[in-house]
Amino acid sequence: MMFYGVDVWLMTSGFFISYLLLKQYKKLKSYKILLMKIIGRFLRLWPIYLVGLCIDWYIIPFFGDGPLLNLYRNYPKNHCSSYVSHLFMVSNLFE
Repeated sequence: MMFYGVDVWLMTSGFFISYLLLKQYKKLKSYKILLMKIIGRFLRLWPIYLVGLCIDWYIIPFFGDGPLLNLYRNYPKNHCSSYVSHLFMVSNLFE
């Protein structure tokens, strides 16, 4: 049951945020305000996302042990072309 907890939370929050944005758009009738809210939300999330990526790529490989640790340590070096896709949050769209 708890396996789907994060998926349900993200889906529910996405519907809630979309509902609020469409409600505000209906009241204000302006694409400019809607676009500014979407950009503002992106700019609030992007810095902490970048911090999380840097921690994941550069700090976590120095902790731990196990048979897959060397594979994990070399992952960013082996996939340098995927840095851009990770930075713009589209990494799941590409192999």
